[in-house]
Amino acid sequence: MNISQMCILTYTLVAIYCVITIVFFHLKSHKSPALYSLLSAQVMLVLWLIFGMIEINSESDSQLYLTVRFTLFPVCFIGGFWFLFSLYYADKIPSFRTLKGKMIVLAVFTPLIITYIPALTDRLFPLIIKDKHFYNTIDTKWGDFFVANLLFTYTYFVSSMIVVILKSIKEYKRLKNKIILIILAPLITLGIHIVTSLRMIPPPGFDLTPVSFSISISLLSLAVFKYKVFDPVPTITYDIFNNLEDATIIFDHQGKISNCNKSASKELNCYFDVSSCNDIYEFLNMLKQTTTKSEEIDKAIDSVNLNVEMFNCKLVMDKNQDYAAWKSYDLYIKTFKQRDKRRGGFVSLKNNSIVLYEERSRIASEFHNILNNAVCAIKSSLADALESQEFQANTNLSKEYEGIEKAYGTSEELLLEIPKIINELCPIDIQQIGLFEALNRLIKRVDSRRMNIQIYHNDIDFDKISQNKQLAYALYAIVMEAISNSYKRGRAKNLGIQITKKQKSLKLYICDDGMGCDKIYFDNGLIDMQKKILALGGTINFSSSIDGGFSITIEIPFSFISF
Repeated sequence: MNISQMCILTYTLVAIYCVITIVFFHLKSHKSPALYSLLSAQVMLVLWLIFGMIEINSESDSQLYLTVRFTLFPVCFIGGFWFLFSLYYADKIPSFRTLKGKMIVLAVFTPLIITYIPALTDRLFPLIIKDKHFYNTIDTKWGDFFVANLLFTYTYFVSSMIVVILKSIKEYKRLKNKIILIILAPLITLGIHIVTSLRMIPPPGFDLTPVSFSISISLLSLAVFKYKVFDPVPTITYDIFNNLEDATIIFDHQGKISNCNKSASKELNCYFDVSSCNDIYEFLNMLKQTTTKSEEIDKAIDSVNLNVEMFNCKLVMDKNQDYAAWKSYDLYIKTFKQRDKRRGGFVSLKNNSIVLYEERSRIASEFHNILNNAVCAIKSSLADALESQEFQANTNLSKEYEGIEKAYGTSEELLLEIPKIINELCPIDIQQIGLFEALNRLIKRVDSRRMNIQIYHNDIDFDKISQNKQLAYALYAIVMEAISNSYKRGRAKNLGIQITKKQKSLKLYICDDGMGCDKIYFDNGLIDMQKKILALGGTINFSSSIDGGFSITIEIPFSFISF
């Protein structure tokens, strides 16, 4: 077997091994900058081996000078990726997603790029290789730029060893075997290169450096797989993590977010973009903006700063103050420590909204069945008493009559309040029954003998409105509040609701014939109406006069509600 055949056989076997290693670790390991930098070094090694096989089979100097340009690419950059691996492994640099992380990567590769550029031009190529012949590829006179690149590469290798050794000293007692493998990995490459360069062993006739790199990466891969340098977890473990019902976010010792499961995106992306949060503090501050209990988030942040082992609290999340979008969560923060220093932790949000909804539905059902039926029975008895001819004919009972009439009115007011309370406990599913049906059910609750309510509309697609959850619930709540105010405060006999579609907006007009006022006082009900309409990008106006009547005019642009 000649030198060329021996080189091709050796390089082919090593390349196949490297490809298998790359695929295996990409599928099985936790995706991290440290892993990707090591895999990138392995990719450079595979390219080095492939182009090296082509180079050694060159049949002329011109063909050799063409192929060597390709071989030089992985040769010049593999040291940079190895150095990045050591920095990420030792947590010396931030994530590549940050500006600082990008600048550090650029600083590492800039000298390697500059010293490689002459290889791309014929005029400057002597700065890389002064003399090289196809019949003897080992004896090469290297140019100044390649020597400079080699100095940078070995500086990176030595620096990598120092960084890894310093990191390993702290873990030596706990992970002795892993540390030995990690330290041996770069020493193998460095040792073989020194031995072959000084001709301490007979050269085989081809470059052994990529083979030495494969041995180093094999040792490092063994440390990765067996001793969990990157915490590679089998795929099934990550499938379990990703399919947890609770929204879970993992952070490292610096508070940087390293992973989050699918539930985190599903649960929280309606409030904010979870992927945009770089660390646990940014995540908690985003939570603070969406919860009604901001003081609990302040306590959570303090617990992270103080490395409290376990913290939990209850949160209520809301969006645009739309009650239908409110959710209840249990927040858990678990911090793992070693020698009083934080090693990492996780945040978990358990959605209690389903349990809360079921409990509220049960209470609302009992509330409706017991209280509503009881009030209806009282109201019916009072109505029979008021309509009794014997009672009306007796003028001596006028005060009693007034008292019963007042009690009857109170019972009607209470019947109007019951649906409001039930709706707050368990909001009506407008998307299922439709807005128009929901409004009709609301109107039917009002005794027509006390207040006549009419609803008008022109060519309105109520199904389309019902599908816009925020719009439908806002209109329903405003109509419900308006009916209650007109009956209780305005003592109105008639109320009209008009929903029309103008050219570029949806208009809701509500008016009654109740007692008017010369000045409108904004209570919680009217303020809540304003907030709901402003959240939809619309306008709302209230008007009244001392002569009587109260009206509400609302306009919502179609551009804000995708109508």
